[in-house]
Amino acid sequence: MHRRIAIFLLTLLLSSALRAGGASVEDIETAYIYNFAKFIEWPERQSTKLRVCVLGEGNLGQKLAALNRKSLKKKRIEVSKIEDIVQAGTCDMLVLPDLSPLELKKINALARKHHIVTVSNRDAYARKGVMINFFIEKKRVRFAINHRSVKEAGIRVSSKLLRVAKVVE
Repeated sequence: MHRRIAIFLLTLLLSSALRAGGASVEDIETAYIYNFAKFIEWPERQSTKLRVCVLGEGNLGQKLAALNRKSLKKKRIEVSKIEDIVQAGTCDMLVLPDLSPLELKKINALARKHHIVTVSNRDAYARKGVMINFFIEKKRVRFAINHRSVKEAGIRVSSKLLRVAKVVE
């Protein structure tokens, strides 16, 4: 257990160092998403895949393709681009673009029903119900977790991850 904490903290430090070394924000967010999955527990699913879906276009979606076929928690990561909200029901994690308030409301309801971790780098989306929201603070990539949204979806987030996040309700 201590090894996992050390690895996660090391990843956080490296991501900050990568930013200073020229890595893009999307590279850092991709590393975070990979590591988030280590500290998240979904209700039991009979799948051998951890499906990360990207709704629409964007640089983050392109960077996430690097995770395709990597293994995590004895599951193979499968990164998929989806065009429509209705395709998200089989996702474990869903990366969101800029959405209208109505679309965001639909996504949040779908995430609760299907135990999908929602992730975005759009401004203040955690306060709008998105579970994990990236933001820039003092030239560093940080993240907020909407703990209420996570709990409502039946998903458990490790206290270790919550300690390094900005927690919003």
